[in-house]
Amino acid sequence: MEELAKRIRKFLFDKRLITSVIILFVVLSGLSLAWPSFAQFESGQENINAVAASAGVGESPDLITIIGRIINIALGFVGVILLIIMLYSGFEYMTAGGDATKVQNATTRIRNAIIGLIIIFLSFAIVNFVLGIFAPGGGGGFFQPSGFGFGGPGGFGQWGNSGSLGEGVIEYHFPERDQKGVPRNTAISITFKEPIDPASFITNWDPAASPLPYQLNSDLIKIHPQDNASQNLLPDQARVSLSPDGRSVIIKPNEPLGNSNSNTWYEVALEGGADGIKNASGTALFVGSFDSGYTWSFEVSTEIDNTPPKVISHIPYSAGTYARNIVVQINFSEPILPMSASGFYDPNVTSGNFQNITVSSDQGNGSQLVAGEYRISNGYRTVEFITTDECGTNSCLITMYCLPANGATDVTVKSATLSATPPLAAEVGAFGFDGVVDMAGNSLDGNGNGIAEGPPPGGNDDKIFAFATNDEIFLDPPVITAITPSVLEGNIAVDLPADVTFDSILLGHTINSGNVSITRAGPAEVALGENTWYYYSSLNQLNANGDPITAGEEPVSSRISIKHRPFLPSDVPALNQDPWEAMSIYAPVITHRIMNIYQNCFNPAASDLDKNGIPFSGGPNNPNLCNETPWNNNCETSPAWKPAP
Repeated sequence: MEELAKRIRKFLFDKRLITSVIILFVVLSGLSLAWPSFAQFESGQENINAVAASAGVGESPDLITIIGRIINIALGFVGVILLIIMLYSGFEYMTAGGDATKVQNATTRIRNAIIGLIIIFLSFAIVNFVLGIFAPGGGGGFFQPSGFGFGGPGGFGQWGNSGSLGEGVIEYHFPERDQKGVPRNTAISITFKEPIDPASFITNWDPAASPLPYQLNSDLIKIHPQDNASQNLLPDQARVSLSPDGRSVIIKPNEPLGNSNSNTWYEVALEGGADGIKNASGTALFVGSFDSGYTWSFEVSTEIDNTPPKVISHIPYSAGTYARNIVVQINFSEPILPMSASGFYDPNVTSGNFQNITVSSDQGNGSQLVAGEYRISNGYRTVEFITTDECGTNSCLITMYCLPANGATDVTVKSATLSATPPLAAEVGAFGFDGVVDMAGNSLDGNGNGIAEGPPPGGNDDKIFAFATNDEIFLDPPVITAITPSVLEGNIAVDLPADVTFDSILLGHTINSGNVSITRAGPAEVALGENTWYYYSSLNQLNANGDPITAGEEPVSSRISIKHRPFLPSDVPALNQDPWEAMSIYAPVITHRIMNIYQNCFNPAASDLDKNGIPFSGGPNNPNLCNETPWNNNCETSPAWKPAP
């Protein structure tokens, strides 16, 4: 037994073992750092997973995940050896019996083992950091390669390929960036600033012969768990539909995302460049600074959405008489599936007319449906009806559209026919509905009792309201009553939205990135790059106390909230440098095209000026309002733009 103990001691403390441990550490760390050279295996992994899915078996982990597991297991094994050395040395120290040589040897080994454990811990951190950077989807390691940890995994890394939201071609998408608690059965919707090519999202697109329902173009649209970029949804695992205006794409996975046991982060990646997503005319959408495409992540919960949507408010609110340039507006409790609540109605067209929401007018000769467009906006929560009847221009020379004069107007927001498993609605055709549904396909709860009952005669969930019009045109413009942060305010929270409150109810479809934006400047922003800055806006209708309305409350004013990528801290000014030049400066911009519910524009606001400050022909001749100071040129040249030295 004593001889066996001697051999174990010799093995544990042999210099060759220590040398082998060091060599193993160097090799494993080098392998992790050399990972980018193996990136070509990703496409092979995708092919393996595709075959596995077709065969009905589970997908295998991607190669980098396997390599990462092997490295971490090996490092853990080395750590166990060092821990055994330390424990044995501690035992030898305690039983040395005053022998100075044994005490010295044990102390030395304990010290070296502690140093070794520190090295193993640091190597574990380095390996996971590097794999987190180069792993498909990024941010998958134990330690995230980030400067800040806003929202979810990834920090600075999560901002890459995000500039197309607001600055580029994307107006909005749902789920939002870094949104948490997303139901497993939600649809994914993306709204662009212009109509897109259906073939970019629908595989084998052929408008004349394509089979229904349309399947996902998985070559250009990658949807996968964030920690496994090779587990993309395949074409037959999701259905795709386009809104009537061709600007919104709706992707509905055939099976719920994630799982019922733990939350799962998902990533959506849209391919850019010349071979990527294109617009309706066949031109590449993601070009220039945004040619790498667009990527965002959101967290899927463990829950299934079984809550039907409700109507929170509508305009006009009460059954009074209103000027005929008022716009019918309906605000919902949650995002609504775009094609179920938006479209066109033309009485001269015999098929394809949108009638999930109807506006009819009776001017004494019977009720007739009014021609016009139902536009969805405000994060898919607001629908507005714009007629085709031009009735003049507002003070910004923008055309207004009016309801029939001196008529009784009725609005019906239809609930959908229920499926065999309420509150889910029954599909009509391919991924279509005969009433309003939410992103999970739940039918409208029009009477607000919390139960999806469906339309009459079997149910009572159609939402109906009425009002009257006269022949007047109301021309009072909206006025800003409050802004947050205040002008030239400093030291604000990096994720603080920019809020602008108006004295009247605003039109949701005018709250878009062309009319509401945030500009940025400063060396920190320049260094981070153009394809990291994003922003989007939301609209809250407010009650008489200035709070967001709840169901049954009358809206009287509105607040625009501009959400954005976290602000960056300013640089430290160099010696003799103007401190202003080192600052990170952000400037919310509200243009004159913002309109209220009567289609009157915000005025004064940004004017249509050329680079010389001269109004474009036919455009408004109003001054900019720069930090609350009128200025007929770019705000950066205004004396009020920065504080006096």
